[in-house]
Amino acid sequence: MPRYIHLCHNLIKCHLTQRNMPSKESKITLPFDEKEPTLSASSCEDQIIKRDQLESLLSQKDEAMPEALNRLIEDLKEQYEDRLETMQYYGILPKKDDADEQYAPFPTCASALNSFSEEELEVARSFMNPVLLLVPENSFMAKVRALNSGKHLILYDETFVDYHFMDLDTESEGIAGWRPVIVEGYDPSTDEPTDDAGLRFDERIRAKKEERKACEKGMDRHKYAMLMLESIKSGEPIDQNSFTILDDDEALSREGVPYACFDKGYHEADFYWGSPGRIDPRARFRSSVGGDKIIS
Repeated sequence: MPRYIHLCHNLIKCHLTQRNMPSKESKITLPFDEKEPTLSASSCEDQIIKRDQLESLLSQKDEAMPEALNRLIEDLKEQYEDRLETMQYYGILPKKDDADEQYAPFPTCASALNSFSEEELEVARSFMNPVLLLVPENSFMAKVRALNSGKHLILYDETFVDYHFMDLDTESEGIAGWRPVIVEGYDPSTDEPTDDAGLRFDERIRAKKEERKACEKGMDRHKYAMLMLESIKSGEPIDQNSFTILDDDEALSREGVPYACFDKGYHEADFYWGSPGRIDPRARFRSSVGGDKIIS
């Protein structure tokens, strides 16, 4: 798209967004009580793990797991092949001549599933439509380029990304490793919120954080981008009439809340940043587990 056309599109979209969706506000100072916990994404220490350290046979894990968890594992095994196909379809996996950047090999099914603890699998079993994702350890904009690759007919326009996401992005174009995660893949567009949608965004985030189990997390831009890729590839983009609060993203702060959706009008994925004081019943949460282990 020519630059001046894209600029006009963004100006028009900004006006429509202020009317129809939570606004993309830059800095908003709110009267927080100093005793209140600061809004921030959850932080866990990453573990860099070689793939062969997780290559133990899945059958050993299967034998030790309750039957209900074994059914989840079998479902995740079937999903693994779809994830590999997605990486190839969007060109995320490196070509043989890409030798100038670091590219970690794609995890095997065994290494990916063995990265989850039994506690994490138990939590994931309660998810609405648990989806296995293999999130590449690279820049967010590399994932956005995959969304904009033109490999599908659903997206008519380029992904909109608020500048707050750009400011915090890395410059890595290679893939240093892979983060296996399980996320809630349901489409909440027709469902009622499972929390108190009458609260402000910051209040809802704090309440959701207190409600979650110890190993349970929310969503960030990287997980959401990969989930959006999967949903677009299937022909049914998520969040067409709702949006997901990215409550595990590093852009979350006292000044702003990141969130994302699929814009039906422009046929594009959107990543926004808006006021913590906003009240909007279209906002939803998605839970996730895993992601602390980087398989290299």
